[in-house]
Amino acid sequence: MHMHRNRMILTLVVRGAFILLVAITASVAIVSWISADLPPHGYRRSIHAAVLIPLLISPPISFWVGMMNYRYYKLHCKVEWLAEHDEMTGLLNRRAFQLAASRLLDQQSDISLARPVILLLADIDHFKKVNDSLGHDAGDEAIKHVAQILTELSPDGVIIARLGGEEFAILANWTSLAETRSLAESACRSVERLPCGYHGTLIPLTVSIGVAIGSRAESIGQILRRADEQLYIAKRGGRNAYSIPSGIAA
Repeated sequence: MHMHRNRMILTLVVRGAFILLVAITASVAIVSWISADLPPHGYRRSIHAAVLIPLLISPPISFWVGMMNYRYYKLHCKVEWLAEHDEMTGLLNRRAFQLAASRLLDQQSDISLARPVILLLADIDHFKKVNDSLGHDAGDEAIKHVAQILTELSPDGVIIARLGGEEFAILANWTSLAETRSLAESACRSVERLPCGYHGTLIPLTVSIGVAIGSRAESIGQILRRADEQLYIAKRGGRNAYSIPSGIAA
């Protein structure tokens, strides 16, 4: 993003300098032709004015046009960011998550790179009670709080998103069953240990997590459905827990 911004600023500066050069050249050419019959002193003064006037007028106009272009560029970047991210948490939204997940699965189509992926589907327990008792602003803070915890816990290179409401997804390449259990357990225990602060009130929170292992032959939709089934098992088992399908090799 910074590289694109710097490139645009440089482009605007170069464009402004070019416009100034063209304006001076055109002004001098026109005044030189019009003032050809003037005496030398008057001719020199005319040429000086021909140079000075563009120098006074062109930079402010170029600056104004450049600022308008820069504002448009910032707005364009904001729109692009909002198209892919959840504004509240800064995480990927569902659409961007599905695209990123599809790209990750496509990479696995190379047999030499093929390995399973791990998907953790996390949901805040009893979230409706937070909204009902403390209001939607408190609910928003709870969502941001859990999003931050999950982001800090997740290793580099994973895809993490807010799928909607109080539901989050973490997608990564499979490493081992032990590491998968460790990540799911850390997420549950961290959310439980770190209540969300809201206007001097500590809101206790927990999450339930469903885990699915996906192969390169599956779509992200299929893997999400299986993770959702495991999430339902974790909820039904008492919440504040995670569920992993049995029979997975370590």
